[in-house]
Amino acid sequence: VARQYRDLYSDWTVVQPELRRFQDHLMIRNARRIQDSHQEIHELLGMPMPVDANILITLATDAQTELVNVSRAITLHELMTLPDAPAIPAALAEASATMQALRTAIDQNQPPQKIGELWVRADEAWQMLAYYLGPLNNRQAEASIASVAQDLDSIQRTLGIQVQFNRNDMCRSAASLEEMADNLETLVQKWHSRPGNNQAALKNRVHQLVDACHALELAILRRQAPNVCRQQCDGIIGQWQQIRPALAQCTTPEALAINDMIATFTP
Repeated sequence: VARQYRDLYSDWTVVQPELRRFQDHLMIRNARRIQDSHQEIHELLGMPMPVDANILITLATDAQTELVNVSRAITLHELMTLPDAPAIPAALAEASATMQALRTAIDQNQPPQKIGELWVRADEAWQMLAYYLGPLNNRQAEASIASVAQDLDSIQRTLGIQVQFNRNDMCRSAASLEEMADNLETLVQKWHSRPGNNQAALKNRVHQLVDACHALELAILRRQAPNVCRQQCDGIIGQWQQIRPALAQCTTPEALAINDMIATFTP
């Protein structure tokens, strides 16, 4: 069975690059699914997945193409309605630059470790952009967003990249997040100390956000399980998504600083 499957996979590696000539979105998506299925079959059979440079180039190119499609699909009006609109152009540029660097490294047949490092950077940049685009309601853009994520995931699986988290970096990030939450609470208190601007519910939510950020930092310092920290981070994201729309209503002198906070506070 293994020998027959190797022959089948060998045939696929020849056919797969040819499919891109059709420039058909549905065909490219199906080809990606077939490649992912091959990855799963290799794992089930206990066979090492050969790293095919042509497939990696195809995936990296598709990711870049879909990223461009994302930017083209979003109208200016849609962009301006997103809560993190000011931060999106820079995030898009960073995602584009890191994906180009990844594609170049693959083209140049650089060592797998180097390609893996560039993949991590590209994935981090993409995750940030995807977070900013989360509230978007645009089917065409959403389809391209899903395709980019799938392409990056396929590259990770093809290379066998294992993402490991540096606890020291996580501690620094959590401490920075808590500091920003503290600053936000100070701004909100100043805002609501002005006549006609007292919203107890918002102040309570911001205070709960500060507490949640502090709890996350403690969880990391106490070396709690990654899934516990991940759940706490997800909770912070949920709290932030509830708070963020209300912050945009600020019209007092604190508005500029609050808007800057909206653009930079990213759990």
